[in-house]
Amino acid sequence: SVSQRRAGTYALGGIGLDEDVVACLFSCAPENLEQIPIDPPAHFLSIISRDDLACAGNEGHIDDDSLREFDIRAMILDFLLCGSADHVDHLQTALHEYLSFGQHGDTSHITVDVSPSLVSCGQGFFLFL
Repeated sequence: SVSQRRAGTYALGGIGLDEDVVACLFSCAPENLEQIPIDPPAHFLSIISRDDLACAGNEGHIDDDSLREFDIRAMILDFLLCGSADHVDHLQTALHEYLSFGQHGDTSHITVDVSPSLVSCGQGFFLFL
């Protein structure tokens, strides 16, 4: 949810919509830009149904229950690190080995670059180009 995000400056990176939902990509620059090293921006994807957005426009507010938010970095790392037991690709193996040796499982130094271009794939799915 919005309250769980870190403090900082937010910018709208991209918007996409399909027949059912509207998706907005936000990036959050860290609050303390004087810190060395500078934390990479966090990326969040917020999704709301078109109907809920239309109702929010009439009422002037959005209910927390109607807004779904995803931390892109966390979702990608979770996908890569917790892949299917049936299929493990070379990227997953390399990432596991890298984190095992010397990093002790710490993923805080791994950055994920996200393109602001969203393309609707339908049924609430979006592709980053």
